[in-house]
Amino acid sequence: MEAALSWRSNYKVTGADLPDTTEAAFSAVLQSLEEQLGLVFVSHTLAYITVAHKGLSEVRIVFESAVTLFVVVRRLEYV
Repeated sequence: MEAALSWRSNYKVTGADLPDTTEAAFSAVLQSLEEQLGLVFVSHTLAYITVAHKGLSEVRIVFESAVTLFVVVRRLEYV
C-alpha cells in the first residue's frame, strides 16, 4: 500500500472522480484506453489475453499488439 501512495499521475483525482463499483472503475479504464489508443487496438489486445490458454508473456502481448497496430495503419492507408 505504501508503494501506491508514491505513484504519480498526469491527472488530478479526487474522491468524487472515483467510480462507485469495481465494474464502473474497470469500464472507465477501458474507455480511457480506447480514447487514447483506439477501439480496435484495445479490443484486439484484450482478445489476445483472453484466448491465451496459459496467459501471454509481455513480449507476446507487445508482438500481437504491434501486428494489430500494423493492420490498423494499413487499413487507414486505404481509406
